[in-house]
Amino acid sequence: MIVLAFGGASSGKSRFAEGVACELAKRDGLPLDYLATMQPYGEAGRERVERHRAMRAGKGFATVECYGSLDDARVRPDSVVLLECLGNLVANLQFGQDWQQRPDDLVLSQAVSGFADLAGRCRHLVVVSNDVGGDGGSYDSATCSYIDILGRLTDAAAAASDAVYEVVAGIPIALKGASFGLHL
Repeated sequence: MIVLAFGGASSGKSRFAEGVACELAKRDGLPLDYLATMQPYGEAGRERVERHRAMRAGKGFATVECYGSLDDARVRPDSVVLLECLGNLVANLQFGQDWQQRPDDLVLSQAVSGFADLAGRCRHLVVVSNDVGGDGGSYDSATCSYIDILGRLTDAAAAASDAVYEVVAGIPIALKGASFGLHL
């Protein structure tokens, strides 16, 4: 099963997705893998990583760091994978370690194929994505490319998902699928 949770900044989407992953693991007796895509740049980045680690503490997640292609992520085949998050994945693929911007079609293609590959390598995949670009703001071309790629990847993830939730102010709103007997 694939479950997508998306929302704005600090909307509660990570907490919700973590709960879904834990419920699936408990229900099916499976291990939990946390696929971390955020490279912790600067103090704010490190603080965010620590906040997420504290949220997961004691819940049985094995953390797998993945700052590039999802094809390289070493997750257990019979696990529930929590992928946090598509926004960081796109940024990593778009700019890489050298900060040189990659072509949009290449980034999108790598992200979509990596997502499909990952979904085929685990029992359940719970995915977090960001809702960006809806503010009507004016941005530079690199940011516009990022917003477009992330939107298209999130669309592809939603199409492949069995359930899709938008999380607003900590409240998950089901847009597709059902809770599949989970206590959400």
